[in-house]
Amino acid sequence: MRIDPLNAQNQATEQFGSENTKLRKVCREFESLLIAQIIRKMRDSIPRSDFFGSEDEERIFRDMLDCEIAKSVSESGAMKLADILYAQLVMKQKDR
Repeated sequence: MRIDPLNAQNQATEQFGSENTKLRKVCREFESLLIAQIIRKMRDSIPRSDFFGSEDEERIFRDMLDCEIAKSVSESGAMKLADILYAQLVMKQKDR
């Protein structure tokens, strides 16, 4: 059985690249969740309004809005938290 070293290296690079892509995505999702929690805590300090009718309707709308704002901020890379977390996790993987 003959093993082509170039092919083996390409396969390893593809697998590592795929894992890194997944890790970067998870880091972005974590950043988004953290930002959403921060926004929710900030909203708790604002007085409620009767604009949406019931309190449940307003809460659902605010939660949806907060999640979308958090996703947008995370995707823009403005906070850089996902990038920092990603770099730390990649360094930990290399130490193994």
